[in-house]
Amino acid sequence: MAVAYTGNNGTVTVDGTNMCVTQFQFTKTNTDEDTTSTCDAGWDDQIVTSRNIQGSFSYHYDPDKHEGLMAGETVTLVLTLPGGTASGPATLTSVQVTSQVKQTVKGVANFKSKGPWTIG
Repeated sequence: MAVAYTGNNGTVTVDGTNMCVTQFQFTKTNTDEDTTSTCDAGWDDQIVTSRNIQGSFSYHYDPDKHEGLMAGETVTLVLTLPGGTASGPATLTSVQVTSQVKQTVKGVANFKSKGPWTIG
């Protein structure tokens, strides 16, 4: 039987501060270089040249926690999932705050890894 998890115990910390997020996501990617040659019998070949993690987290704005989030800053992120974490240095690529009548003030921060991450 398949196992399913909920995100209700997931957390995001920025430099040790719990961001009290409403959701987060991240994507692991890599950059390849094509190394295909005539010795590959007609098949593509490549090597991984670099790895990257990018993602975002959303939150209900709290000035005590979120006021200092600035695009361009390098921070240490820890993303906690059921059974493990993903953590490492990241640059905040954008920080958006939205204020609407009859809604809470909300924020979204986007990030991109800056150096090696640990996933496990």
